[in-house]
Amino acid sequence: MKQIDLKPTKSHSLEQPKEPYDIMKEQIEAGLKEHRRSNMGLFLSSISAGLEVGFSILAIGIIYTLFKAEVSPSKLYLMMAMVYCIVLK
Repeated sequence: MKQIDLKPTKSHSLEQPKEPYDIMKEQIEAGLKEHRRSNMGLFLSSISAGLEVGFSILAIGIIYTLFKAEVSPSKLYLMMAMVYCIVLK
């Protein structure tokens, strides 16, 4: 496997965007960090993600069931879209 130089090439300010190569290096570094995690840590993370997805779908279904006859369809869709960021975060 080819080694990738993960040292920063230069400092970046808020005014100057990062170079694509620097972004790629950061993403590879983040991916390798996740790859090196313990099996238990990955397992717990996957359980947590599954629960979050499941509860968000459940919350959307509850909002739909409670308000489908009460509000207009456009407001209902907006309410369902906002469930994830309001209820689960």
